[in-house]
Amino acid sequence: MSRPWEPTPGQPLTGRQQEFLQRTADGESWQQIGTAMGLTIGGVGSLSKQVLRKLDARSAAHAVCRGYESGLLGRKPRRPTAQQLSILTLAADGLSNAQIAERLGLPLHAVRNALHETFLLLGVTRRADAIDAARRAGLIPATLRSAA
Repeated sequence: MSRPWEPTPGQPLTGRQQEFLQRTADGESWQQIGTAMGLTIGGVGSLSKQVLRKLDARSAAHAVCRGYESGLLGRKPRRPTAQQLSILTLAADGLSNAQIAERLGLPLHAVRNALHETFLLLGVTRRADAIDAARRAGLIPATLRSAA
């Protein structure tokens, strides 16, 4: 089994960077993070880039995974909401984001955001991994339903 990723020695996250990472893991938007931390959107973006660079991450979801792997994030993720689980269940059934949006009467961006937040909560970066993790945790049915 491979060793969990660890931050580069001598490159620990600052308190603000850790707060940003925890708030990201909690599913807060950049707007919410900026308001809570007294930052502009540009300041949040700069903080995000710093965290991604220090954690050698490709995305916010990847940084959150790295945070959990290394113990930087101590709290366990909260449970996805009912709507997030409904969206993930439809994704598991093979529906595209556009099909899920149409079926649930939601804007496409709301489906994308819900899936992204679900990835963060489950500590994964890919759709297939989120479906697998949710099934193993008993959050969504283990078998496919009809996509019709």
